[in-house]
Amino acid sequence: MMQSHTHLTARQLAELLNVSKRTLETLIADGQAPAHYLIGRTRRWDPVVVQAWVAERTAARTEKLLGADIGGK
Repeated sequence: MMQSHTHLTARQLAELLNVSKRTLETLIADGQAPAHYLIGRTRRWDPVVVQAWVAERTAARTEKLLGADIGGK
């Protein structure tokens, strides 16, 4: 049986990421947004996938910044 939880709309995801819907569309077109699925022509995002995507990007950014600090010394 599938676990039931609410999946995000594009508007909700844009609000969560603190970006405009237009910026989200650009991220999607560039392949830089979290993975989504379609119901008809409507995109939906699994909050668990979004959380993992944010964590991955945050870790990569932190690693990059820490690497720059270490390399710059």
